[in-house]
Order: sequence, then C-alpha cells, then structure tokens
Amino acid sequence: MIRPDFVFRLFIGLLGTFLFRLPSVAQVHEYIPLTPDERIVKLWGEINGWRENDVAAQARLDSIKTLAKEQGDDRLFWYVVLHQIWYRSNIQSRRGKPATAYEEAKSYMETCPFEVVRASYYFLYGQYTFRERLDFAKAFRLLFRARSIFETIGYENIPEAVYYLSRFGDDYYWFEDYKTSIQYMELAARFANNKLVPQYRCQNTRGMAYQRLKDYKKAEQAFKNVVALAKAQPDTAWVGIGSNGYGNTLRLMGRNQEALPYLYQDVALNAVKVPESAALSCLFVAQSLLSLDSTAKAKTYIDRARTLYNDYRFSLYWVNYYETLTAYLRKTGNPAKAASYLDSTITLKDSLKVVFSNKALLLAENTTNAERYLSNLDQVEREKSNAILIRNIIIAALFLLGMSGLYAFNLKRQKLEQEKQLEEEQRKRADEQLAHAKAQLDQYLTNLKEKNELITQISEELVSARQDSPEQVAIQTQQVNTLRNSVILTDKGWQQFRQLFEQVHPHFFDLLRQTYSDLTPAETRLLALLKLDVSSKEMAFMLGVSAESVRKSRYRLRKKLEQKAAETALRTVIEQL
Repeated sequence: MIRPDFVFRLFIGLLGTFLFRLPSVAQVHEYIPLTPDERIVKLWGEINGWRENDVAAQARLDSIKTLAKEQGDDRLFWYVVLHQIWYRSNIQSRRGKPATAYEEAKSYMETCPFEVVRASYYFLYGQYTFRERLDFAKAFRLLFRARSIFETIGYENIPEAVYYLSRFGDDYYWFEDYKTSIQYMELAARFANNKLVPQYRCQNTRGMAYQRLKDYKKAEQAFKNVVALAKAQPDTAWVGIGSNGYGNTLRLMGRNQEALPYLYQDVALNAVKVPESAALSCLFVAQSLLSLDSTAKAKTYIDRARTLYNDYRFSLYWVNYYETLTAYLRKTGNPAKAASYLDSTITLKDSLKVVFSNKALLLAENTTNAERYLSNLDQVEREKSNAILIRNIIIAALFLLGMSGLYAFNLKRQKLEQEKQLEEEQRKRADEQLAHAKAQLDQYLTNLKEKNELITQISEELVSARQDSPEQVAIQTQQVNTLRNSVILTDKGWQQFRQLFEQVHPHFFDLLRQTYSDLTPAETRLLALLKLDVSSKEMAFMLGVSAESVRKSRYRLRKKLEQKAAETALRTVIEQL
C-alpha cells in the first residue's frame, strides 16, 4: 500500500524539480557563445553557490550535460559528470551519511578519455579524503597522482589551474612546508582567475607562510595586498581576515600599539561571518594588551574568544589560547597556574606536530618523486619531452617499488589477521568444548544424585513396608540393589567419569601424580570427588561403601598428605590441583 506522505513528498519533489529546472535550462544557454575553456571556468566558478538548493543544482548540472552533448563538447560533459559526483558527495556529508560517491564512481571515471578530468577526479577525491576523512596516506596518493598528471599536461593548458594550485598551497601550509606553499601560491598567481579563486585568498596563505618563516616584511606586504584586493571586490569578511594577519604580524614584530586597530577591525567584521578569525584576533588583541600592561581589558578579550567559535579542526586556536592565558596568569601573579597552561600548550603543539608531520608529507612525496612543476617552469617547457620521459621512468620505478612494499606489507598483514582469526577460532572451540564437558559432567553428577535420592526414598519405603507381602518387599529390594549397582563407580564407570573430569580439569591427575606419587587408586578417586564437592553421602553410594567409611578414608588421606607438608589442609591441596 502506498503511504499518503510518500505521495505528497513525491509530488513536492517533482514540483520543485519543475520549478527550479525551468530557469536553469534558460540560463544554461549562456554557455553556448563561450569557448570550451571559458565553459570550464564558468562551470567551476558557479558550483560553490549551489550548496543551499539540491534540486536546483542537480537540475542545473543535468542541463549543462545535455548542452554539452548537443554542442559536442565532450570535455565539458565529463567535467559535469565529475561535478555531479562531487555534489553527491557533499550532499551525503551534509546529511550525516558516509560519502561513498567518489569510491562508487571510481571504475567509471577510469574510463574517462580526458586525462585532465581524471586528474581532477583524483584531486577532488584526495581533498575530500584529506579534509573530511583525515586519511592522509590515501589522500596523498590521490593528490600526488593528480599533480603528476597536471604537471605532464602543463598548468598553462588547464583553464581551472588556479583552483588546484591554490589548494596544493594550502595543503603544504598545513603540513608546515611553508616555502613550498609560497611557491605554489606564486604559481597560482600566474594563472590568476578571480572567478575561481580570489587573489586575496592566495595572498593570505602567502602572508601566513611568510609569518611562519618570520619573514615579517614580506608577510606585512602580503596582508596589505589581501586588504586592498578584498576592499576592491568588496568582501568585508576577507578585509577582516587580512586585517587579522596584518595586525598579528605587527604584534609579532613588537609593534603592539599599531597592531590593535587592525585586530579590532577583524573582531568587528567577522564576529558573525568568520568567528574563528575573530576569535584568534581576540587572542592577539589580548596578547598585545598584556604587552601594553592593560591586563583587565586583555581578560575581556580572552573571555570573548571562548564565546566566538567552538569548531577548531585544523586550527591553531587552542595553541594561541593557552599561550595567551599563560601570559595573562604570569602577568596577574599566578605562576603555578601559568606553568600548568604552558605545559598544556607544549603538549598540544607536540600532538599537532604528530598529526601534521612534515615527514609524512615527504615520505608520501618520495613514493611518486614527481618533478615539481613550479621549480623551473620555463626550463620544463623547453625540455618537456625529455623531462616527461625521465620523470615517468622514475615514477614507474618508484611506483613498482612502492607497490612491492605495499604488497609485502599486505601479505604480512593478511597472514597476521589469519593467524589471529585462527587463534580466536581455536579459543572459541576450546571454550565450547570446555562448556560442553562441564555440562556433561554436571549432568553425570546430577543423574547420580537423583539415583541416590531414589535409593534413599525406596529404602525408607522398605522400612515402613515390612508388613507388606514378602513378594512386594523382594521386588523393591531388587530395585534398590539394581540402582545401587548403577551408581557405584565400577572400573568401566570410573573410566567414563575420568574422561569427563579430565576435560574440565585437564591437569588434575598429572599434578596429583607428580606431587603425591604414592597415592592409591581409591585415594585418587576420593580426591577427584572432593574436587567436585560431592557430599560424603553421595560418595558412599558412588564408591559402594558406607558414609562412615568415606569419613575414615578422608581422615587417613589427610594424615597421609600431612606427612609431606604438616601445614597442608586437604581443601588447600584440592584447590591447588
């Protein structure tokens, strides 16, 4: 039966698709007069604005794909396919589901006839793996594979090159290879296209890298450029971000009074738009105020930083927060607590270095050994054919070496997993066998106990039935004797009992023989029954003797054991076996 709410949702979805599709189909004709390269730039430039409307975005991409078919623009067609994968992955992530779109499309994208589109697929997949999954090893393999193809094609032949180059620059920055980050951002400037990546964004990363390298003059100039370019757009959020960088650079140079107006400006502009930037600016303001002996005001900005932003993945917020709080506590005469926060700062820095280890980047890069396009672009262009040949040979050799190592590693890992699985199965079987043996032994003892109770009952009935007919008494007496014979541990019954007993207590008899070699078979049987906490009455039935005989046997056994160790109690001996 079709549910009414399903029909309603289907109707709304179709209506939404129709309403959003009409304008997108009309707008897609803007692509017709553009050159093939201009179409690619336009596609890359507009995708980021679709995140708030899934229906309109998907309809728009379908329309562009249809236009690409009509125009015979196969490269545009495949780029649209790629962006549909990218967009589907974003939808999955936003809805809190595992983003499987890239992996599901892998075999299909391998059939793409355009190397640049395949490289872009590896690039986007790598960026997702890097930033969302935090699987750096896999991300590096994808990103370096993409980079190798980009460099072979030549960035000058890729219309959207600035997008890739700026992201590479960001990645190197996060892994603290600041010089390489600057090189990538300078190369991105050569292929500048504000429709894809605003220049002030590249300038900001350069400024931060120069700041980390303590080249404050170049950092100062880069952040000035950020503010000027952002004002020209205008983009007030980036004006604030650039002011943050510029003000912090002045602070690091010891020019605290000059730094404050720029840091205040970022707090005012980005408290809502970019709270992380505003939060950092609050901390930089506090540090500047502490240097200027304005302690009380500094505390208000420390407190405000904590209220502005609370999602700090890939952020150095906490490092700056602990450093600022350490300085404040020292200033206010609390050295012990300041030392505690200093320890937290050091610990946090160490943990960040583990996560973003420069060695991890270098190790991954050595597996590809792809020549850096940015090292000498003119020379690469002049000697392109020879450089490509040499690079491909090196890449192939290192790739084969890396794959061999990976194959060996996987074999070893699989072997270890198989051994672990085998051990687990053996342990499980042993546990099951032990449980089964315990159950059998318990059932065996339960049956004996029930027979003993029945013997007792019939015996009592015989005592009270002596006046009955002799025939009836004889029959019941025969039943009692039969039951007693079935309870008594004969040699055959003892072997059956011993087999069950050894399954539950596998080392009992061996230890007994090693420790007390002069025990008789009867004494051995008595100790086994004592191990199972069988009562004296039940032992008497099982051994075919009286309860008094059992007590005497236990007494003699205890005396015998005391000859070996005077302080040894019978129960202690049993528990140790």
